[in-house]
Amino acid sequence: MFESLLRKRTHHFSKATSLAEWASLRGLDYAELFDGQHAMGGELFGRAFRAERISTRRPYMKGTAWMARCDLGLSPEVEAVVLNRPLKRRFEGEIEEMRAQASAVGAGKPPPVAEELIWTDEFPDQGWSGPDDFFWDRYAVLTDVREVVRRWINEEAVDRLMSWPSAVTQETPLMYMLVRGKLYMRMQAMPAADPAVALHALDTMEFLSGRALALMDQSKR
Repeated sequence: MFESLLRKRTHHFSKATSLAEWASLRGLDYAELFDGQHAMGGELFGRAFRAERISTRRPYMKGTAWMARCDLGLSPEVEAVVLNRPLKRRFEGEIEEMRAQASAVGAGKPPPVAEELIWTDEFPDQGWSGPDDFFWDRYAVLTDVREVVRRWINEEAVDRLMSWPSAVTQETPLMYMLVRGKLYMRMQAMPAADPAVALHALDTMEFLSGRALALMDQSKR
């Protein structure tokens, strides 16, 4: 069911030229907020969805960021993080620095650790044949359920992740996280390059959500 629906949505909804139109085509509520921020919400594939461009205090992003969430209702056992490789290297450096500081200070109450660092530390960096070296040079896929995620990140998903507008580079902070039964997106906002960048990010979010639901649907047959 979801595979067929995903194909139809990709065909009919891929021509939006503004954020308001993207939201309207999907029956989502949309609002322009102060300081150039945006918010939209409603349902995608019958699942609660929200996306917004808001100010961020995350140290690896500057100014504003796009944040999105789709409550897919998947098994929490299936977890994966797709992120650009320079961002993963930054997280690995922060993990090493925290460990060095903890060793120097000695025993004591450990400081709170950002979930991005926990995922980077706990999930192995996977790979498989199919995507070319350009993809693996640009992205890391972190998961301990490799075969499931290999089916999720199919050829079309790879094409979308490699087909950003030119303003998005390998260094642009970007994450899609399939955790807690939900799909999340975090991406550095690029107002000067919008709406093209934001529309591609949201299209990819929608595709990955539908793809995950399609795999869940297949597993129940």
